[in-house]
Amino acid sequence: MDIAEYKRAFLVSQELVTSEGPPDNRNGITWYTCDYIFTSSYQTKSGNLLVFASPGETSVKASLKISAESCLEKPKYLSDNAFYCTEKDDQFKNTFLVVTRISHGQMRTAMVTAGPPPDFAHPDAYTTIVKTLSDRL
Repeated sequence: MDIAEYKRAFLVSQELVTSEGPPDNRNGITWYTCDYIFTSSYQTKSGNLLVFASPGETSVKASLKISAESCLEKPKYLSDNAFYCTEKDDQFKNTFLVVTRISHGQMRTAMVTAGPPPDFAHPDAYTTIVKTLSDRL
């Protein structure tokens, strides 16, 4: 997801840069991360994107159910394979957006954590992000 898409979806008016971390392999799962960082401080993150594949997992519904445990309230589903909600363990109550699908014989998931709190009245930008991420998984 490029910076323009991220800024539009999460109502970020400040300038950002991205910082991709090296792949991290934990418990047989490779995690890819990308942080969106304010250019004014280069230390404060606006949010991040986490992408990973879960070998052996075959149920999109079960995968989403597990991810939804990170929501403060019931998630708002954008499709059969994506939702957004307010992140439960975040003091700022930021947006948590999850997309998952089976691709290349694996369950693949993209999670975006970003501020500000979710815009429950106008989720159009989140739908665009879901389509972009789903297409890339």
